[in-house]
Amino acid sequence: MSAIRSSDSLSWRLLDFFSNHFSVTALGQKMVALAPTLEREAIAPNMLGNFEDMLLAVMHHPTMLIYLNNDRSFGPNSKVGKRSKKGLNENLAREMMELHTLGVNSGYTQADVIELAKGITGWSVALPLKDYNVGFYYRDNGHEPGKRILLGTEYPQQGEAQGTTMMTDLARHPSTAKHLCFKLAKHFISDTPPQSLQDKMFKRWQETNGNIKQVMIAMINADESWHPQSVKFKTPREYIISAHRALNLTPKNHQSLIWSLNLLGQSPFKANSPEGYGDIEANWNGPSALMSRIDWSAQLVKRRQRTNPKVLSQQLFADTLSDNTQTLIQHAESRQNALTLLLMSPEFLRR
Repeated sequence: MSAIRSSDSLSWRLLDFFSNHFSVTALGQKMVALAPTLEREAIAPNMLGNFEDMLLAVMHHPTMLIYLNNDRSFGPNSKVGKRSKKGLNENLAREMMELHTLGVNSGYTQADVIELAKGITGWSVALPLKDYNVGFYYRDNGHEPGKRILLGTEYPQQGEAQGTTMMTDLARHPSTAKHLCFKLAKHFISDTPPQSLQDKMFKRWQETNGNIKQVMIAMINADESWHPQSVKFKTPREYIISAHRALNLTPKNHQSLIWSLNLLGQSPFKANSPEGYGDIEANWNGPSALMSRIDWSAQLVKRRQRTNPKVLSQQLFADTLSDNTQTLIQHAESRQNALTLLLMSPEFLRR
């Protein structure tokens, strides 16, 4: 709801991007409660800073540790591992390298995944009424002893610092810069962003040690980011926000927004995969998805039946609407149908 009212839509879209980049799925009572806190406590405060700070904040957060089972990952040769036979869990290490930092096909091996997983053993969550703090809790007796070797670099650090140093190096790796610059350009600019744009963003990433704000400024200032026509197909979330803004409507309540997102297929924290929701047109432009948007937009415009479709189309698009869209709106059977057609026009479906 705040994104609809805000005058700073870019920041809300950037928050949405990183929330999806570090996707967690809210399954079960514990994760339903925890999922929104990752976005609020770890992502938002670091959104305009250096990427390594966000990565460390996310990986220390109970939501991510529990979601990818690292709270129960113990080194085979640690005190806990020997005593209880609890083993190593590679989930967080694997997703961190494949999705959150380096990206798939960046040259790391299964051996690297295991080494990173061992480096973050003992990274856990405080137990109620037992540990003397809340949230993240490092269990030294669960940490795999010894040095680690990740991507050819040796990490002799002891305890929690070993995993922290490994993560910091992953955040600073050139493959991470390339992976994140591509994803940002794909999200904000085009499903197939020009390599020259990615290169400009990568250069700025390297110059600023991964400062997200500076990388975004480089993207905005690049000529390649601007097109005469809108090319990026809106996700359900973007579509819902833009439709409310276009009609100058405020959602009835938060539950109505959740219902809308559920209907259009982008329920909050329900991607059901650490990979998050898809970010290209093919993910959202199928027949059933479009029918859902038609049904939803037809219901929404009922709250603005007195709005003049021709006036609104001029306010939104000036003279850039295609002849076909203008004809459809002019010949619509009713004002409600005309407004629905405007919201379902190729021009409005893209940004």
